[in-house]
Amino acid sequence: MPLMRPFALACALDLALGLSLGLYYTVTYYRRALAPLPGLVALGAPFMYYVAVDERFSTAAQAWLWMACFPAAGVLWRLSLARAPRLFGQAPLRFREVTAKLWPLCWPLVVPMPVAAWLVSRPDGYCDWSGFIAVCLRQHNVASPAWLPWLFMPPALAALALELRGVWRLLAGLAPYRRTIAIAAALVGFILAVCVVGFALAVVQ
Repeated sequence: MPLMRPFALACALDLALGLSLGLYYTVTYYRRALAPLPGLVALGAPFMYYVAVDERFSTAAQAWLWMACFPAAGVLWRLSLARAPRLFGQAPLRFREVTAKLWPLCWPLVVPMPVAAWLVSRPDGYCDWSGFIAVCLRQHNVASPAWLPWLFMPPALAALALELRGVWRLLAGLAPYRRTIAIAAALVGFILAVCVVGFALAVVQ
């Protein structure tokens, strides 16, 4: 089916983004000085997670919920953007087109993932899979170097710039001021959708 390939690729990259940011926040968690990384899905998915999460859940269940929030937030963002032209009485964009053009653009935030994974895998000073899992599930702490946010912040800004440029080009059929309004409307719709889904997950749980 025409939709499945870009949708599957988008979900795969959203999951990779979730893993990369999950490792980043796991390491910086132990420093207690978090700098949220910019980005549409990079901010929306963690917000959805914190709305939905219940501390009574096991850390393993929390980890699965974290990962699930990223493809969910990715779909909500692309749907919100696809519907934005209707604000001006135009036909909505095709979801497949939006997905195909936007899914690759967060790749810079995945690039530093091996460094964070290396840090997480060394809670006792040597690489160890069981130690890696223990840190991911917050059963073991790990050193949090001060340079890690500085490693992740430039790729996060680059990914945000790439996506905003991609969104601007995607809405090329609208006049510039209408494009700005449409993007703002898509952001509002995305935030509302993230809140609704997060609260719905919290209620269901």
